[in-house]
Amino acid sequence: MCAAQVSSESASSAALRRVRLFVRGAGEGVGGVGAGAGVSSGSLSCEGVWLLKRCPAARDAVLEYFARVFHEAVDAHRRDPQNENGPNNPSMESVSIITNALCELEAPWAQILAPWSINLLKDIASSHKTCSAPVLQNCEAVRCLLNVVTVCLSRLEGNDRVNCIDSMLSTSQCEWVVGYIGRCDPSLVVPRALELALQKQSAQNIDHVVTILAHLSPLHFGQIRQALLDMFEDSLKIESGDNERRKAIVPYLMQLASKSDVVLKALTKDINIASSTEMLDKLLNVCTMSIPGFDSGSTRSAIVALCLRAQAPVFLLLLNWAPKNVTCSELLENLLQRMEGDLRSSEGKIPLLDSVASDIANIRRKLLNGSILEKYAIARVTILISCQSSCIFINTVSYLLQNSQDDKTLAILVRIISGTLSMRATLDVGEQADNSLTIVRQAHENALREAMNAQSYSEIFQEVDEKSSNRETCLERYCCNTATLLRWEKLNKIVYLQNKPITKVSEMNLLKLSCAFFEQVSDVSYSCFGNSLENANRLNSMSICHSMAAMIDLIEIPSSQNIPISVEILMKITRANVKYFFRCLHEKDIIKQFKGSQTAYRIFRRTCAGSKVARSVALREILETALFREAEIFGSIPKEGLDNNANFEKSRDELLLFQNHKQGPLTQLTQSHTSVFHAGIIGKGARKPIKEEAKEVQLKNSNVATLSKSSREVELLLGALMSCMEDNGVSLEAMTSVSLLLVELVSPDVMYNGLPWPDEDFTKVSIERELYIRQVFDGYPLVWHIIRLISCFRPALCYCSVLLRAVVATLIHQYSAKSGSDDENLNEITIQLLDIMCRGQLLPTPLNYISKMIPHLKSIEIVLILRDCVWNYTRDIVPSPELFSCDASGLHWRDPSLSKPPPQYTDTLRVLIQKKIANLGHLYPLMFLNTDSP
Repeated sequence: MCAAQVSSESASSAALRRVRLFVRGAGEGVGGVGAGAGVSSGSLSCEGVWLLKRCPAARDAVLEYFARVFHEAVDAHRRDPQNENGPNNPSMESVSIITNALCELEAPWAQILAPWSINLLKDIASSHKTCSAPVLQNCEAVRCLLNVVTVCLSRLEGNDRVNCIDSMLSTSQCEWVVGYIGRCDPSLVVPRALELALQKQSAQNIDHVVTILAHLSPLHFGQIRQALLDMFEDSLKIESGDNERRKAIVPYLMQLASKSDVVLKALTKDINIASSTEMLDKLLNVCTMSIPGFDSGSTRSAIVALCLRAQAPVFLLLLNWAPKNVTCSELLENLLQRMEGDLRSSEGKIPLLDSVASDIANIRRKLLNGSILEKYAIARVTILISCQSSCIFINTVSYLLQNSQDDKTLAILVRIISGTLSMRATLDVGEQADNSLTIVRQAHENALREAMNAQSYSEIFQEVDEKSSNRETCLERYCCNTATLLRWEKLNKIVYLQNKPITKVSEMNLLKLSCAFFEQVSDVSYSCFGNSLENANRLNSMSICHSMAAMIDLIEIPSSQNIPISVEILMKITRANVKYFFRCLHEKDIIKQFKGSQTAYRIFRRTCAGSKVARSVALREILETALFREAEIFGSIPKEGLDNNANFEKSRDELLLFQNHKQGPLTQLTQSHTSVFHAGIIGKGARKPIKEEAKEVQLKNSNVATLSKSSREVELLLGALMSCMEDNGVSLEAMTSVSLLLVELVSPDVMYNGLPWPDEDFTKVSIERELYIRQVFDGYPLVWHIIRLISCFRPALCYCSVLLRAVVATLIHQYSAKSGSDDENLNEITIQLLDIMCRGQLLPTPLNYISKMIPHLKSIEIVLILRDCVWNYTRDIVPSPELFSCDASGLHWRDPSLSKPPPQYTDTLRVLIQKKIANLGHLYPLMFLNTDSP
């Protein structure tokens, strides 16, 4: 026998021995030891691998043995999961050997091993039906087997690979296997899974695909979305006579979406960008058909159910297409009704509402510039969201108050407020009944705070040219919108506003509103050109002040809720209103000036009517501002020294004292014959040149004598004073307070401010004081107008005795210094004074006709009348409120029959009339007819 034959026989014998050893060992059990051979499990597996590679006839037996190894390894894991690799599970050694050997085989083996490993996974899953997929996936043997399947599939191509995947997809028990293996090639697994379920549409197949996609979604959502979109786009290619497969795609996708959040999210992600007019039209045509296999009812109900689980872009898509398409409009209405019904029935959270709430800042922009349908749809959604989130309600109301530009948008705001309050009460998620307006108050307060802090224009004007004059700030819009809502409530024609929520919350926030009003009017400054109003910050314009004043004018003061308004609030509003009134006087536009003044009048009436403190503050602020801080708008010429608080910035060398010190030491010796002093006014420097001084005096006298050119401003100011005193008519008490305030502001001190008039010689003592008062009259013509107003309330004029006395005293001295020539300006001042005293009945008949005689008398004659008739009469008959009696109509007057002056006060008049009978004869019967005087 040759060597080759011996070697062949020995190889055959060795192979036969291995086959017998494998068969004997496999027959005794996977984890046991051969009865006669003593072969271990690992060695037996190695023999099986050797036979698989070199003995094709034993291939099926070897693979069957390998399957038993995997089965027993899984069973051991089920019995003791903690000791999977321990002595109780000897088959794990064989599993490791088998897995490594199968993965190292060449590519042609994949056609055999791939179906075998897939079928083995199916058998394991079937035999362990009660075991969940995560438990099986945690088994080491199963993971090794999945690794074998993955390696084999990666080596397959074409139909072989597709057939293997279809084999896995055909069994519902291998869903987790498909999910695991599909991660290696999702671009193939996902489309095949969708296509197979489309071909055999059933509830079981749909659920099967949903489970597979759920396994793949964590890592491969993009591939899932692309596969779904490709299938959806393919469905839109339907033409006449086209196959039924494409017609079934959209219903099929809707069934998937109804059961899978992954599919729904994939189909609705960026839906506004992906959708087009053509696509939407085709989709709506498909949606008009019924969907087979749906258990939830009609197609429209199914679409609504899907939308409830979708995200905000779906709602925006319906919102955009609702005005253009009837079907979309109906779907939107059904969706809104369904959300409201689910919210009332408390069926849990609605995903669509949560998504819209997260993007509400962008969605609510359509409340400003959207169509009517869009606005009301967003308003209804906002109401539903506001029932769950007070923060969104507060922000939305605040946003609309700051940016609404028309009444339609404000009507939406009213709908949101009323709908939210009523629905929160229904759902029992709001506050108690007495605090039901808490969130509305917070929204109102938040809007004011944001408008004050946001130095920007209203959102709708943000893209307008910066040079445009029609833009409005958020604060101005807030005030205008609040004022409009308050007017609607006063009309009492809107059902939603019958409880007056805006009025109530405005009253609650009145302190903050008054502070904001005061801040705004204080920020307005004056330009040095033409007395026009400007502001360093262009956003704080006078128009904002007008808007805030109009809003506060509409708030109930006193409160409509019978809640007393604090003194602090009244003081804030009063002081702010005084500032606002004087800002209005600077307006160039007469209409704006008048409207603003009328608004200020109404605020004065309400704040002062119920509070004497507010009235006192208002009167003082108005008089002080008009006489000293804003005197120029009333035709006054500012004079140094009239304001006790004036800060004179005179250099040391300009003062009179130091001018005289320059003359040398001899000026300090008062008896020296060489003493020479500069003449002038102490504290103001040396006297001006004669021509310059005369010119200045003439200008001042002409300004005082003539009526102020700013007569409109004067009338408005007097109207403001009257508004502060109106409480069922102007009372004598109120006018008396004006009289006392005027004396306090004009008189330089409190001495000699009583009612009595002293002897005329006493003026030598108080002449400096009288001259100061006279300077106020000359420099501030407004004082004449105020005294004339006081004279209409005769007893109140008596408290101005000190002012009238000062003017009379200065006139007597001035006329006495005249050389006989007439002074027209001085005469006019005298006539004004006498007219005021006659109107106040301080001078009875015939003294009340003295003013008509002045133009025809000389200076010395006027001095006689002023001293003998006016001064002496008021000295003896002290002007006192007790001289006046009040009749049934409330009018205060002096009875002429009881107030007839004695002859010593009228003789001078009689003599002068007789002396100038040609010019004054017509006055004689008026003054002395039917008298007992000779």
